[in-house]
Amino acid sequence: MSGNVVVVGGGPTGFMLASELRLHKVPTILLERFAEPSGYSRSLTLHARSAQVFEQRGLHWFEGYPPVPSYNFGLIEIQDYIDPSLLPLLVPQRDIERRLEERAASLGADIRRGQTVVGLRQDQDGVDVTVEQEDGTVYQLRADYVVGCDGGGSTVRKLAGIGFPGTSSTANGLTADVITADKQGFVSPTLNQNGMFAVVPLGPELYRVTALELGVEGSRDGVEPTVQEFQEKFKRVSGSELGILNTGEIRWLSRFGNATRLADSYREGRVLLAGDSCHIHFPVSGQGLNTGIQDALNLGWKLAAQVNGWATPGLL
Repeated sequence: MSGNVVVVGGGPTGFMLASELRLHKVPTILLERFAEPSGYSRSLTLHARSAQVFEQRGLHWFEGYPPVPSYNFGLIEIQDYIDPSLLPLLVPQRDIERRLEERAASLGADIRRGQTVVGLRQDQDGVDVTVEQEDGTVYQLRADYVVGCDGGGSTVRKLAGIGFPGTSSTANGLTADVITADKQGFVSPTLNQNGMFAVVPLGPELYRVTALELGVEGSRDGVEPTVQEFQEKFKRVSGSELGILNTGEIRWLSRFGNATRLADSYREGRVLLAGDSCHIHFPVSGQGLNTGIQDALNLGWKLAAQVNGWATPGLL
């Protein structure tokens, strides 16, 4: 296949980029290492600019979603002082990913789940991508360009030899989805000398609970968190126990920190990066998801122009 692009990573950034490329008829293969969507949502926030991006494409998917219950800058609540149309919306990441995956597929993107990139080799004419399938078989793809949309630990970025300098995490956070019949009100993001905590109702019996300790060892990637650890962390940060952590069922529990990193370059030859693969941020308020969507919008038409031969010199 000539004139094609391989997108690595099936999150919001990757699916958005695949959709944008297919709008310009660029043959696009998207490789995602997970065989199925996770069903959980790291981010719950769609920023106004991202909603505008979808509307520019005629996609009014999220008009019925409510605004976030708390919108602040520096933990100062500002939702009563800005144009309501600029408030972020409370949209689970899984809803965004599902719609974008469906859109990319409907536009003709070749979406391949359960596929892990294990090798890259590029020359002046293209890139050879080595892919391992779930059953262990390995095959190769040839592409004009490869775009890594595969997150902060990006395999594509590492294989391309692009540095990722920045600051390591100085905080240790846990966030969870809790199912309980007990009632719990909204607790806006609260900052004190120990850290930050919040409780956001997501449904009649579903809550998103977050606790972040500051000035401690950074988040322990690769170490599975436990319910007891989360209960103890929330108590240390807030100064009190949260009843629903004792009575509810934790359906999803994940670590996060405050590391900040920026890739040395967003491009190395015919290998490009977008989203968390080239910049990571403090995750509260969905900064990574929203920046990634906007990365994809910006890159999509430029890369399509390059592939299709109508880009001006230096555009990409």
